[in-house]
Amino acid sequence: MGETREEVSDALKQLHEAGCELITITQYLRPSVRHHPVERWVKPHEFVEMKEEAEQIGFSGVMSGPLVRSSYRAGRLYGMAIEKRARTRPRRPSDAARSRPRHTAHHV
Repeated sequence: MGETREEVSDALKQLHEAGCELITITQYLRPSVRHHPVERWVKPHEFVEMKEEAEQIGFSGVMSGPLVRSSYRAGRLYGMAIEKRARTRPRRPSDAARSRPRHTAHHV
């Protein structure tokens, strides 16, 4: 609705600190003339920058663009988050034990 870039950055940090893992960043589109007018059109490179910032903050899933909506490819966004979590989660000792074969044959 007209947030500054600094306000968006602050909101991203606060949301992540509160436990939010998935985020969609988009452009307000005026549904009709009776609604609040668009303050400014966000340039495509700004959406790329905001996506990169959100990923650096630590969000597991980020979609950023002028036509992105919260339900827009929600399953894909969730899948991205699950994959990222699996890649970044530290392995537990019990995981390593499970990945080893139970019986090892020794030949002399």
